[in-house]
Amino acid sequence: MLGLSAGITGPTDTLQSVTVTADKGIIVSRADTIKIRSSQKTSDILLGSSALILSDYGGPSGTKNISLRGLGIAHTSIYIDGIRVNNVQNGQSDLGLMDAQLYSRIVIDYAQNSVNFVSSVPELGNKKFQTQISTELGSWETYTGAAQFSMRLSPGITARISARGTKSAGNYEYGAGLTRTNADHQQISAQADLYGSLYQGRWQIKAHYGNNDRGTPGAISWPSQDRQSDIYSFMQGYLNKRISEHYNLTVSAKASQDKMLYLSEWGDSDYKHNNLQLNSSHQFYINDWWNASVATDLSSDKLNSSGYDAQRTSVLVALASAFRFEHLYADISLEYNGTFDKDALSRNTLSPAINLRYVISEQLSAMGFVRRASRVPTFNELYYVGYGNPELKAEDAILSDLGVEWNHKSGCFRYKTKFNLFYNLLTDKITSAPTKENPNIWLPYNISRVEATGADLLGEIAYHQREWSSRLSLKYTGQNALDKTKGSDSYNQQISYVCRHNISLSADASYKKWTAQIVWNYREGRRDSVGALPAWNTLNITLSRSFILGKDTEIQAHISGKNLLDCRYEIVRDYPMPGRNIIGGINIKF
Repeated sequence: MLGLSAGITGPTDTLQSVTVTADKGIIVSRADTIKIRSSQKTSDILLGSSALILSDYGGPSGTKNISLRGLGIAHTSIYIDGIRVNNVQNGQSDLGLMDAQLYSRIVIDYAQNSVNFVSSVPELGNKKFQTQISTELGSWETYTGAAQFSMRLSPGITARISARGTKSAGNYEYGAGLTRTNADHQQISAQADLYGSLYQGRWQIKAHYGNNDRGTPGAISWPSQDRQSDIYSFMQGYLNKRISEHYNLTVSAKASQDKMLYLSEWGDSDYKHNNLQLNSSHQFYINDWWNASVATDLSSDKLNSSGYDAQRTSVLVALASAFRFEHLYADISLEYNGTFDKDALSRNTLSPAINLRYVISEQLSAMGFVRRASRVPTFNELYYVGYGNPELKAEDAILSDLGVEWNHKSGCFRYKTKFNLFYNLLTDKITSAPTKENPNIWLPYNISRVEATGADLLGEIAYHQREWSSRLSLKYTGQNALDKTKGSDSYNQQISYVCRHNISLSADASYKKWTAQIVWNYREGRRDSVGALPAWNTLNITLSRSFILGKDTEIQAHISGKNLLDCRYEIVRDYPMPGRNIIGGINIKF
């Protein structure tokens, strides 16, 4: 579980070495923080990071997953407020079900290979109550309504209750005279949050419920009328307390249940997954230049399904130290991960890591990290009837990164450049691909050796003066993620769906109450088990305007045009993405 120090709350798209100080104690971390604008969707936000690879099956009903630097979806951990979204059934967390408006920022951690959604704590100012109502209307008969009610219960406790509903016909055109059908989507969710502060500490409790129903149209070569419904709920909380000058304690817990029913002409199936997590971290401030920590995490998972049952207990113990000198920062850690499946072999891994940052000058820093990481096969990969492979080995990865960062401020201008080289070695990488006989049937297998070598480049210019601010940002990631398995049919070829070239170019500007943003994304050099996939690009433009009515009421209207160049493309073969579309909405806060 990741908890984040105050050092990462800077401007949009900042990259820096930080110390993670919650449930895993001090561990190697390199974080990129992205602020969330009020009108953005989760998938659009993450697509703006060139280092992330988005898997999207198209339209409102299509599942949306991410992977980082060629490591795969299941190897990329998803967290909410530092507590893991633990899906051991299939290892996939559908980001399309996450309401971005409940979070203030997203933290992408390259060393931990994780994405953390951080809650937006209500800012009430001098008010005791605050209400927020929003609605959106978009293409394919898409309607969304949401409401939030925040209140200050006491000087140290704030509460928020929120609800959201979405309905979309989802039947979009994807070619001349061709329309995607069975792509409808209905979703409702509700959440309650309590935020509290205490002497030298803070705490938070979150309860969430979501109900989702959608069509699953299948590949255009193998269309289906299948449907999927999900009910997902969880309750989690944490407490962070400075016990003394030399000791800090963090404890957290989570209980969750996910139910899924899949209706198919080939036979129905249902799943019920229960997860319980208990975590603690003990951090010791030994002196000004040396901190140490001990952390323990315990997770229990139980899956009951129409096809198979499975149970898993996972244990993590981490020992870590952080050293801070005048110019040199160093974090070292050693983690033990144990995974114990009922009636199956256990898996144990030791993962050492080291992170270094050297401050060359006030403007220039150099950094690097090396970390071992492992990923145990999911229940479906191991046990699913007709799909699972009990002989699958756990993924073993060595992650490494070396980079420099330069920041400069001159008058109203701020400049930033960042360049990172990375090398990831994956042994026994787990992947799955559609079979040639039937693209609807996917089977998992190990790729004995994958080498992912690449570079991240960021260039940014920002301007701010009085009521005017603007920013121009270019992000580029190039990587070769190659199958290096001797004798493999795909030897020395790019592994499935990993782009060789990712470009994200964005420009935004605000003046008084007006805000405009333009984002262009380009992806090229992908392939799958069938062969090469064409390049694609999207152009999105958003315009918003705020209005102040009286003393306490603020209205914001926004309109977004997406894929304005009407690029007809597929992120996953035979799952076409929507063409040009539009969505607009209004948000009232009082």
